[in-house]
Amino acid sequence: MWGLSLAIYAKANGIPWKLASFNSDQAYLGLSYAMKANGDDTRFYTCCSQIIEPDGLGFEFVAYNTRDAEIDAAKNPYLSREDMQAVLLKSLQVYQRNHRGRSPKKITVHKNTHYTEEEIEGAIESFNDGTEA
Repeated sequence: MWGLSLAIYAKANGIPWKLASFNSDQAYLGLSYAMKANGDDTRFYTCCSQIIEPDGLGFEFVAYNTRDAEIDAAKNPYLSREDMQAVLLKSLQVYQRNHRGRSPKKITVHKNTHYTEEEIEGAIESFNDGTEA
């Protein structure tokens, strides 16, 4: 229900989040995952990113079908280096499309599990254009 109410609010031109003080050259990206359970077998198949600007505007949603993700014993999904790089590059392209090709000076990536070394390496490689991650 939270996701649905947030989507309706944002579609009605509501601003779901706004930071008290911010730098307009920053962007925030949240990663979440869609997993499909089939009995005891859980398959991870989509990584979603939400791109949010500090002023609460520019909310964009990107879905990416993973190729090589892992699930740990607690059923937490983790991206491979290549998948992390692909979803972040796709997200960055969406940002650039809305900012005349300009990249943010800094991008903060949030997710609700720890980052693996592969995910960190993929993220760093995604922003080799001078964007601070």
